[in-house]
Amino acid sequence: VAGAVWIALVVFATQFAPGVANSDADTAMLTTLVSQPFPRPEGINQLWFLVWNCFTVVPAVLATLEAPKRGQNPRLPAAPFLWGSVFFGYFALGPYFATRSYDTTTTSSATGANHKDDTGWASRNLFENRLFGVALSALALSIPVSSGLFEPGFDGAATAAGLAELVSTSRFASVALADITIMSLLAAVLVSEDAKQRGYGPQSSNSWLVASVLLPVITPCLYLVARPALPEDIVD
Repeated sequence: VAGAVWIALVVFATQFAPGVANSDADTAMLTTLVSQPFPRPEGINQLWFLVWNCFTVVPAVLATLEAPKRGQNPRLPAAPFLWGSVFFGYFALGPYFATRSYDTTTTSSATGANHKDDTGWASRNLFENRLFGVALSALALSIPVSSGLFEPGFDGAATAAGLAELVSTSRFASVALADITIMSLLAAVLVSEDAKQRGYGPQSSNSWLVASVLLPVITPCLYLVARPALPEDIVD
């Protein structure tokens, strides 16, 4: 499935996305967003600015969920693809997840699966650190505010219409929206998988998956704060 989604994204971006690749309008918009990440630049749609800012959080969430699972893809190392997602989103992640296995074996000292001492330095000291989850949660929760969704006089209907018009005319915006949607759905799948591996919640429940789909970006971040730590002991 992951491989098919990746191919579909590439085909959409190159063949079917509206607008023209590297248009002057898209280039100007990207330059504005990069040169003024905060506050929201004048003339930038609030919902589009929210979508854009999600790219600062979702790749880090995916890395936090995936990096400790070394061995689930014996063919490819995760790190280059996770780093690539910071700049290229699911375009970088697709080949890795297309060849990755999905395992929901419960993590415990009895199974010997995914112990903290089996993970890399970044996983032990950063991704498994609850404070990192807190920082990501704070950033995710701030995005609707910094995007202007709570400003006085905010018109939700007009803003949604403006976003619809933007993605129907801008190749950059339409591809970015498709990309962040795919990565958010991937995060929901990884949250559910991670919860089952750690024995967090009923093994047959998909509650984390459903919650992450209904409230993307924020729910996976809050999960990182709530999830139990990996066992400390080393299993031979």
